[in-house]
Amino acid sequence: MPSRKLKPILILSGGGLVADRVCARLLARSLPKSKRLLYIPVAMRHGPRSFGECWDWADTLYRRVGISRFDMWTDLEGRHFSELAPYGAVLFGGGNTFALAEEVKRTGFLGVLFGFLASGGIYAGGSAGAILAGADIRTASLCGDKNKIRISQFEGLGLLRNWSIAAHYTDEMRDDLVNQARSLRLKILALSGNCAVRVSDEQISTFGGPAVTVTTAGTFSNSPENFRSFTKVKSIRK
Repeated sequence: MPSRKLKPILILSGGGLVADRVCARLLARSLPKSKRLLYIPVAMRHGPRSFGECWDWADTLYRRVGISRFDMWTDLEGRHFSELAPYGAVLFGGGNTFALAEEVKRTGFLGVLFGFLASGGIYAGGSAGAILAGADIRTASLCGDKNKIRISQFEGLGLLRNWSIAAHYTDEMRDDLVNQARSLRLKILALSGNCAVRVSDEQISTFGGPAVTVTTAGTFSNSPENFRSFTKVKSIRK
């Protein structure tokens, strides 16, 4: 059933060192003091970074911004909603977006995640994790992700109504973004390697930059007015 009262806070970054730092600072401001952060790096299961390296990266980055209470899950099989009780935010890291989407759905964690968000949890994602939050994950191909496991269903979490997310945006991607927005019939929010956004209370705020929006008509914009009237956050399904 849709949650009529609670809507999630989304913190999404374009991926890369600068954007990850921006995302970490936003999480530090948003995470309830009584709660822990849960980091899920399963998009890296097939490389190029080991889970041990993922832990070292997170330990350095998040302690630097004052988040010292966090855990890492690398196995989503058999997880239950009750296990998320200690956490105020779930963070999906970068890696292969197609593999990430497949694992979240195959393991049944998708329903657990929606329950967590419907209860007021924060969704955070960098690169692949950010793309997963959108309506369609085929935007991942624009930043080099390959569908190596040959998934055929490309729906993302749909946390932003009628929008897909693109990561690692550069000006050279502009024409490809326009073509993909038309092909998918979805608007696209493209985040650079310096950018993160926070969506809350039906408003979006950008930090760093650039970030751009592309409509299905090919309109390309990076105006603050465009972001302020971005979209309503989709109600989360339990």
